[in-house]
Amino acid sequence: MPAIRDVTLRAEDSERAVVRTAGGEWVFTGDGGRLRLEGLLLSGMDVVLRGDFAEVVLSCCTIDPGNSGALHTPPRIWDLAVDGRDLTASTVWIEGSIEQLLVERSLVGPIRTRVGGLVER
Repeated sequence: MPAIRDVTLRAEDSERAVVRTAGGEWVFTGDGGRLRLEGLLLSGMDVVLRGDFAEVVLSCCTIDPGNSGALHTPPRIWDLAVDGRDLTASTVWIEGSIEQLLVERSLVGPIRTRVGGLVER
């Protein structure tokens, strides 16, 4: 994906878009603008925010925090989704600079910084 100035990725009204990969990362690179993810379910991958963003908004999203399989016999690391894939935790990695990060009406796993990532507020 090219560098982001102002982008909104959202599900249709009354719909729930599921974004799933076979693993890995979904990378967004900012160019000083705004990124808004709205109404999405992200599972089985990490979200990586690189570059500079004035604002990043996660609204009505689920960034899958994973689900332990500890109650299974024998115990598993992760529980299974309906399609048989592991419900692995997704992390939001901040590798760039974000002036404002807003998480509203969302369920998220860890949000962390690495490689000099910074969130001002």
